[in-house]
Amino acid sequence: MLSHNSSLSANINTGVGIPGLSYGFVVLSSFFQFHLPITINYNIGNGASKNSSQTTGAYVGAGPCLDFIAAPYSLRENALSIGPVVNVGFRFGASNGDDNDAKYDLRFSYMSTLNKNGKGLSDILGINFFYSF
Repeated sequence: MLSHNSSLSANINTGVGIPGLSYGFVVLSSFFQFHLPITINYNIGNGASKNSSQTTGAYVGAGPCLDFIAAPYSLRENALSIGPVVNVGFRFGASNGDDNDAKYDLRFSYMSTLNKNGKGLSDILGINFFYSF
């Protein structure tokens, strides 16, 4: 903790996805995606420390990331992306309890894939919304 309203934190924000997508005439109706960023974030305002009294906050961070997509059998190709990730997020909405933790968290992230080797791997843009209860 740097102060009551600012801090550094190490975060592992794992994400798992099972989206239904289509590309042209190829239906990617089911595949598994695992996203593992490990970031060091600078936090200000709400969520920076347990003693923060502000109702809003923000953070910015960077670190390494691994993203794995297991494609359907018909495509016979799994994709592993490795590269740096940067994120920026906003926290807002005070809780109803005794703490001042934010109820909502909106995060934007961008991962630059370093191992683009002709397998269709691309950079990854993420927009995440979290609700704490």
